[in-house]
Amino acid sequence: IIKDVLYLRVDDLSRHDFVKLGAAPFTYATRSKMVKVSSYYSLPDEIADDRDELIRWAKRAFHAATLAK
Repeated sequence: IIKDVLYLRVDDLSRHDFVKLGAAPFTYATRSKMVKVSSYYSLPDEIADDRDELIRWAKRAFHAATLAK
């Protein structure tokens, strides 16, 4: 959680689902540029309001994290 936004780990399979629901990748500014971290996406709002869906997406994020190099 960064600045009240929950970011979840994504992989090539789950990234599309995050984008489809309007989620954005984690970004931050350095002195010279904006950096986009495409392996973490914000939790879509509609998922946060549904306990069962939140658990399902969190499990997917955990799976993506365990498979990451």
